[in-house]
Amino acid sequence: MEDGAALLLKDVTLDGTGLADGNQSVVFNTAGLNYGDLRIEGCEIKNYVKGLYYLNVASIVESITINNCLIYNIECNGGDFMDSRAGAIKTITLSNSTVYKSVLARDFIRYDDKSSSFPGITSKIFVNHNTLYGVANGGKRLLYVRFKGTDISFTNNIVAETTAIFSNQTSTAVPTFGNNNYFNAPGLFTGGSTSSLIFDDSASSENPGFVNATNGDFTVTNELLKAKSTGDPRWVQ
Repeated sequence: MEDGAALLLKDVTLDGTGLADGNQSVVFNTAGLNYGDLRIEGCEIKNYVKGLYYLNVASIVESITINNCLIYNIECNGGDFMDSRAGAIKTITLSNSTVYKSVLARDFIRYDDKSSSFPGITSKIFVNHNTLYGVANGGKRLLYVRFKGTDISFTNNIVAETTAIFSNQTSTAVPTFGNNNYFNAPGLFTGGSTSSLIFDDSASSENPGFVNATNGDFTVTNELLKAKSTGDPRWVQ
């Protein structure tokens, strides 16, 4: 993206197959500007090498919203999944989406602290009603968030088959948690990691009973999780 643009992507397929630079699906390129809203709605996003988005210039982004998307084969070789290193984002929302075969051994949300360059900016992160399968393994972080004053909400998610932790950073605010389920994800509970500083013991640890996770069918058969409507709604019948 260039020159402070805003962008809506709706009901399209973003396929990074064959990109010469192996880049992220969205890159903010111009420094010193205020970008509008980036909204990705109802999309299939696949086969990008480095990540989902990348903000490595000193600009402000009004909001980034990824909603109702299927995201897979985003290896994150050379970058983190949702990756901001030099800018400020007022609101980040990931909702009603599924991420799998992605973020194999990198951080899920990375938001570096450049708050001193953006006085008065208070950021909010909402991660709500998602199914995250096999992401951020190798003890990587779901919430590598160091931008000072950032408020985080992590609710109604299924996280499965990962050795990820939430964060080992003192600057990461403890999120608002609620109605999450972590299956075979021990590092998200107290006692499951010696490095993490954040745990969510309010969560359940039910087996979702995915119909065919290997082939991308995350339909939930666990009646308790169905009753609680936990995870990406597309899989909760």
